[in-house]
Amino acid sequence: PRLALVRALLLRRRKEDSRALALLEQYLPVVDRDEHNPDNAPFYAEIGSLYDRLGSPDLAFKFFLKGKEVQKKSREIQRFDIGSYMRKIQRNRDFFVSGTTTSRLREQKSPDLSGFPELAFLVGFPRSGTTLLGQVLSSHPVIEATDEHPVIDEIVSYIGRLGSYPESLESLSRDKIEMIRKKFFERHRYHGASFKKPLFV
Repeated sequence: PRLALVRALLLRRRKEDSRALALLEQYLPVVDRDEHNPDNAPFYAEIGSLYDRLGSPDLAFKFFLKGKEVQKKSREIQRFDIGSYMRKIQRNRDFFVSGTTTSRLREQKSPDLSGFPELAFLVGFPRSGTTLLGQVLSSHPVIEATDEHPVIDEIVSYIGRLGSYPESLESLSRDKIEMIRKKFFERHRYHGASFKKPLFV
């Protein structure tokens, strides 16, 4: 099944969705016999994605749900501390909603990055339509929308090494802010961004 999953991913990349789905369905009885194995979650998720692409949302949802249920049994999920996660969200919310820090960072805006485009961030939950909206925005002649990349996580991790995040944002100097901006753009360029249009999403 794992080899079939890799082959299906390659077929999907070549837009051969029907062949990819047929391949995975051949191995579905084998995977179902071990359906409580969390390693099978990507297999169910890929079948769900293929059904979704082929216009069968009900079947897609069935396999997405099955994949999520199997994934819950993984050691990583079992160790996940939901309480700590929710406290982190609340701390970030309290920090950013106040507006004090965002106003200060806005005042620190460096004047020497005119060669880069304006930024807009597209944020949403999985399966909420953000990918489709990004594709629609990309069709506009002045907008370049990128795929989802780990750039924000890398930036947050870097800032976190300077102190507790998000509180460490308050102590950022003008030079640090400029360096972080440049790092942000450099990492996106590494992932294929061209920055040839005025707005980058």
